[in-house]
Amino acid sequence: GFGIDVVPAQTSIGHCPGILTHPRYRHLAEAGSDGYQFCVAHPETGPMLEAMFSELCAASRSPYVSINGDESAYLGLCPRCRRAFRGRSKGDIYRHHILRLYEVIKAHGKRMMMWDDMLWTFPDAVRGLPRDIVLLDWHYCLHRRYPSVDVWRAEGFDVVVCPGMGLVENAFWLGDYGAARGAMGIMNTLWEDHCCAPGARWHHFLATSWAACAKAPESMDAWYARAGGHLFGSAGERLGRSLAGQDLAARHGQRGGESPVTLLAARQCLDEARLLRASLRPGLPRQLLDEFLYARRLRLLQSEVAVAKASGAGLTAGDRRRLQAEAQRLQREGLAFWERNCRCESQKPAFLERFAALPG
Repeated sequence: GFGIDVVPAQTSIGHCPGILTHPRYRHLAEAGSDGYQFCVAHPETGPMLEAMFSELCAASRSPYVSINGDESAYLGLCPRCRRAFRGRSKGDIYRHHILRLYEVIKAHGKRMMMWDDMLWTFPDAVRGLPRDIVLLDWHYCLHRRYPSVDVWRAEGFDVVVCPGMGLVENAFWLGDYGAARGAMGIMNTLWEDHCCAPGARWHHFLATSWAACAKAPESMDAWYARAGGHLFGSAGERLGRSLAGQDLAARHGQRGGESPVTLLAARQCLDEARLLRASLRPGLPRQLLDEFLYARRLRLLQSEVAVAKASGAGLTAGDRRRLQAEAQRLQREGLAFWERNCRCESQKPAFLERFAALPG
């Protein structure tokens, strides 16, 4: 095989509107969370989650199961929780919930993983947590140091460092820092990009593979050129260098396509991808490049709208018609791709919401 371990990951406290907005489970939501977070004290919460994680454990061959557990601050708010946890801190409540799931997962011979952020929000929750829990330590911005890794290693936890697919350097820098401190590995993350296929982020996948095995490259421009050549042949080096230019603009604070500089870089990158597509040799990953082109067209459209709004000038009638036509084309193409490749109908609204902010 390919040596790939598919680790089950299921939200278990916060980030649960997919469960808690369903009429069958709505009554399990914590007060004030608007269907976002479970009520820890509700008598049906524990059995429901225990059954769900037992099923996940039984269905998976991976030695790990992630309970996620991040961004879950709605604790102890409802009358039931106030009675059940009278005199106890939010950290105590959070730890109670984590330990309940830990016992279920351990009973199945698995090792539990979880995001680490709530342990910083409620530090007293760390007290009494088993040290065989694997902490997923996420950082989505560039730093020269990531001291949270040092803290968790000193506390006796194994750590997986988790960059995000915003800047490629995030994987390199965090990967190096984790490796020097005995981290188990690296896991790159991507959120809320429902309308783009994996090819949209091919450079991030390559960067993650690199960061898992080697130190950060000395030259980002050279690395990008090498990455483009690795996938698309020597002609792909120009595309790689255009991506390096976009990365450079983002590192200097030009994020989100909200400046004329980044808009120019986005157009250059799209032009290079189109030229490469027209001359791509047989046997090279054409579908990957098509997915990348689609994502870049969408990104350029979003950037043009953002720059117009930021300037205060708005869009001319001609620009609005042109962008509307492109948005309609992108939506049609994206939905066609969705129908060919996706099976989760409930996620289609999340795919479509990406177009809602575009000129309609």
